[in-house]
Amino acid sequence: MSKQSSINAANDLKSAAASAIAAALTSGLAGYESAIRALVAAESLPPDVPVTWNVINITSFDLAIQPVDGSSAAQGPPFAVTPNNMFPVNDSTNIVVTGSDSDGNAYTGGFTVTSGLAINSEASGATFTLVSGTPSGDASLAVFQVNGSNVSDGDSITLDLGTTSVDVVATPAASGASVTVAGGTGLISGDQNLTVTVTAQDHITHASYTVHVHVRLPVPVNIVLPALSSVSPTAGDTVSCDGGTWEGSPTLSYQWTSNSSNIPGATSDSYTATRADAGSPLACIVTGINESGSSPANSDPTSQVTAVPVNIAAPLVTTDGTGGGTPPDGPAALGDTLSVTTGDWSAFPAVTFFYEWSNQSGADGPSVVVGAADSGGSVTCRVMATNSAGFTYVTSNPMPVA
Repeated sequence: MSKQSSINAANDLKSAAASAIAAALTSGLAGYESAIRALVAAESLPPDVPVTWNVINITSFDLAIQPVDGSSAAQGPPFAVTPNNMFPVNDSTNIVVTGSDSDGNAYTGGFTVTSGLAINSEASGATFTLVSGTPSGDASLAVFQVNGSNVSDGDSITLDLGTTSVDVVATPAASGASVTVAGGTGLISGDQNLTVTVTAQDHITHASYTVHVHVRLPVPVNIVLPALSSVSPTAGDTVSCDGGTWEGSPTLSYQWTSNSSNIPGATSDSYTATRADAGSPLACIVTGINESGSSPANSDPTSQVTAVPVNIAAPLVTTDGTGGGTPPDGPAALGDTLSVTTGDWSAFPAVTFFYEWSNQSGADGPSVVVGAADSGGSVTCRVMATNSAGFTYVTSNPMPVA
């Protein structure tokens, strides 16, 4: 087609458009749609020919642009119109039309509708351009901010402690471009990508910008104190520590104490009390730790650890020799008084002692007189040490009787 033929065709289209729009003013939107369909007919509109018209008193419209022959089955997607059903009074609206013709050619183009003005088919305006699938339009960002800080595509940022949401500001460089944010702006602590997609005014060109956002956890805060499984342990008992309830998703570490002093190596969530702890209260310090810091929380202490009596030095029986025996180690003789010591013991709390003499029925004190039944044999004393934790029996040395 020659340049003159193109100009003639364009003029014919303008005339047809003006006539159709004028008809639309009296017959409704059907004529308006027909005019747009005529404008995007591939064989009728050469590339780069400006087509603009103005419309009087139309304040809204609803367009569904189809290929010019009315068939959409084998001719690519229907024409799409943006914006749709939005036409402010006393203002101009840019309309973008995209689609394919019956030969598979891709078209994009636009026109301006202005309310309150007379039809002027000669006015200059937007251009329908044959793009053959090549994107057009500016889909770049002028500003991309997260929580007030400028970021660029591919940046990584760390937000303030305790941040659980972000504000995203994305300003497209081209007027009329639209912006969407993927990934949301309500963040949980941890890592998340925010992807900003910009769609250019031609609604064909897209650009995506991604920033990696790391939200640091707040310093751990204990909500419910650690608790011990036993409040009155005895040496040999295993006590467990429930770490309690925390904010900040911390990992927990444990340190056991005896009488408020750290017990070396006692760093698990359970501890077996030893005799060295007898008389001292146990407690557990739980520390919540995350990337932002740490904080401790103490369990309530137990009562003092008790210990079953354990004999360290056995009881000792001696004789006073009053009946002719040999004091103090014997042998004893009839009529001698025998005495027994308690021996040495390890226990908590303090112990009480009980005595049981051999060959002396009913003798339950710390001394006894040698009787005829003891002659020619030996006498022993069994000493029992007892406290609230338990009791233990130990037998003394034998005292020979002549």
